[in-house]
Amino acid sequence: MRTEIIRQNSDLKRQVWTFLLLDNIANPSIYFDYYSVEERPTTRHKWKATSWWARLDKRHSIITDPPIPADVENEMRQNFQNQIMNIQVTR
Repeated sequence: MRTEIIRQNSDLKRQVWTFLLLDNIANPSIYFDYYSVEERPTTRHKWKATSWWARLDKRHSIITDPPIPADVENEMRQNFQNQIMNIQVTR
């Protein structure tokens, strides 16, 4: 499962955190997978990452130690909980 948390700093700048939930039976884990700071010149343009960090591509990451604020972590856990609660039980 995957969830993305977006914090809009203004109409032209935002931060994006991406997390993965890997439900390995022996060791379920939540991975902080990707972080980016995105900007756009005007509200009519698409978002463009100006700096980023990627768990699996640290060589090309611009940021070395991205922040994970407490409110982002709480929202991430709540999103995963909601996703799990909506999984259909099959027989």
